[in-house]
Amino acid sequence: MSLDILHATEEIMAHVQDEIDNWLASNDLTLEFDTSHLEALVEEALVGLLEK
Repeated sequence: MSLDILHATEEIMAHVQDEIDNWLASNDLTLEFDTSHLEALVEEALVGLLEK
């Protein structure tokens, strides 16, 4: 996997985690959220877009 895809995936996942944390905080909730499956889907989507 290229470093560009890895970097983009990390940025997207950081944004996703921030949104989840903000939503949980606004609803007075806490949750341990495993984003590894979502991260794999994001990587797959980015690779697919670059292959087009």
